[in-house]
Amino acid sequence: MVGKALNYEVIKKKIQAIENDSYRGLFSTIYATGARVGEVVGGQKNKQIKGLLTENIRIEKVLVNDKMQEYMIITLETEKNRNKPIKEIPINCDREAWLVENIKKSWDQAQIIGTEKVFSYSCEYVGRLSRKIFGTRTHDLRHSRATHWTSIYGMPDFTLAKLLGHSSTQPTARYAHLRWKDATKYL
Repeated sequence: MVGKALNYEVIKKKIQAIENDSYRGLFSTIYATGARVGEVVGGQKNKQIKGLLTENIRIEKVLVNDKMQEYMIITLETEKNRNKPIKEIPINCDREAWLVENIKKSWDQAQIIGTEKVFSYSCEYVGRLSRKIFGTRTHDLRHSRATHWTSIYGMPDFTLAKLLGHSSTQPTARYAHLRWKDATKYL
């Protein structure tokens, strides 16, 4: 089943409307990283995947185009790519401050209460929440992020494949839901 991509502003509006900080942080993380649900909350099929741990989030300053920029780096275990079982996803702290703020609240809360995992929900529960909040599958947030990385930020296929945890660019094509209007900026 091919997923569908949701509009960036629609996702932002729906995530920001979530009252529960933990749920808001959860869906911000799933969207911001383009991760599979099991990679964020822990593997349902692969019990070895622990999910997002508090030690796997960090803030780093990086020199980009002669300008220092701050990034939240999230490290996740991938469920599918056995060749490279770890992926690191950078989130620009300025460009996507709303996502960073939501994720940071959940990260801080997990550290305060002393839990190893940032989120302790089952994949099934997250799926039910997603249908209630977004009216769609959680996996569609992954499709949406891939589409936004290509259409909004112009990310090349090779980089997109690495962030999604794919071993090649071939499966990545399913995720980038480009519209004819997206091509006009290159023509």
